[in-house]
Amino acid sequence: RFPDEVALPEVMVRWYMSRGNADAAEAFLRSRLDPAAESPKAEVTLIRFLTNVRGPDVAAAELDKIIAENASNETLYRTLRAALLFEAGDRNQAIFELETLLSEMTPSDETNSIKVTLAQMLINIGNPVGARKLVEEVLASSPRQIEAMKLKAAWLIDEDKTGDAIANLREALSQSPRDPMIMTLLAQAHERDGNRDLVAEMLSLAVEASRSAPDTSLRYATFLLLEGKEISAEGILQNALRLQPGNLQILEALGQTYVQLKDWGRVEGVIQALRQIDPTGSQDIINELTARRLAGQEREDDLQSFLEGLASDGQGNVGIDVAIVQAHINRGDLPAARAYLN
Repeated sequence: RFPDEVALPEVMVRWYMSRGNADAAEAFLRSRLDPAAESPKAEVTLIRFLTNVRGPDVAAAELDKIIAENASNETLYRTLRAALLFEAGDRNQAIFELETLLSEMTPSDETNSIKVTLAQMLINIGNPVGARKLVEEVLASSPRQIEAMKLKAAWLIDEDKTGDAIANLREALSQSPRDPMIMTLLAQAHERDGNRDLVAEMLSLAVEASRSAPDTSLRYATFLLLEGKEISAEGILQNALRLQPGNLQILEALGQTYVQLKDWGRVEGVIQALRQIDPTGSQDIINELTARRLAGQEREDDLQSFLEGLASDGQGNVGIDVAIVQAHINRGDLPAARAYLN
């Protein structure tokens, strides 16, 4: 019904993935490929999906196949190949390939996009100076290049130049009004300015624009929890969880929300869900939620035994250490709390 709604295909893929049906998600993305299309967007989306779900090697093989069958958009596909190399850990080779590609091309919108991709790689390897040089080159030739504007705004926020950052981001938003990252950056800038109302508004809009994507949902829910709005946070997290029921970060945030609500039955429900999805990878989350549940129920003896068992088994972490100290304090045993900290 709504073929022009750009966010719906991503929601469709997340819906398939929420039901553990990666094959159907991949088939859906492949059904959208059109060799006659001018835009390679469908191919790019498929490659990103394969990278995240099947691994960079499978994505690279698919990319080689696309390049062999389609001589157009070679520059974009070479850029994608470099990005896959970077994600696979071959960072120096990826950067070398992009630098080589740029040396072969004359300045254009396409080279600007490549420079932004290269700048993001340089940021990731700890070279912000090189990244800034590239971003400034891009903005000098194309002041309204969205991705470069976002990178510059992030730096301005870090430097507490929030006025400049907000002006920059509003200009970017006027060009790309459904971009969740622009809204998220605006929220960060308003937070630096202490304007909590605008932070809430921007984070809410980012969740809406992203169709409850996990990252934007987590940011907004975290903000709501800090504001003491646990019920609203639960609603945001539940919406995101429907699309990605196996997302450990969302489940952890939901568990912490139920702890604040003192809804111990639902805390236990989250713990059971984590055990079913990934008992090994989520063990630290399970331990912390269990400790907070026991503490909230004032089951001090059970809590102490549980925490000391974790510590003796080598499963402790900073969160568990804090919980042990808090348990001693709750029992009124300050010397034991000090001894454990020491």
